[in-house]
Amino acid sequence: MSILLGILVLAILLVVGMRLAERLGYPFWYGLAIGVPVLNLFVLAAFASNRSPREARIEELEAEIERLRRGPPRQLTHDADGGAT
Repeated sequence: MSILLGILVLAILLVVGMRLAERLGYPFWYGLAIGVPVLNLFVLAAFASNRSPREARIEELEAEIERLRRGPPRQLTHDADGGAT
């Protein structure tokens, strides 16, 4: 009975670890390290202390939006049938 419980807990840890890695923007297999004793501590510390790829991409996009906002205003042009483009 305790072996089945251990397998169940390990399976839950692996699924949670893979989902966590995916949500942070890492490949899902990084989350498999959550199931390895001692290594899981280092992986969790790396997840918590490093800037994730998803956070880096968000910062790049925010910087791009800010750059576009500071740029010259867009000029509306009118086409031949009077519509603005």
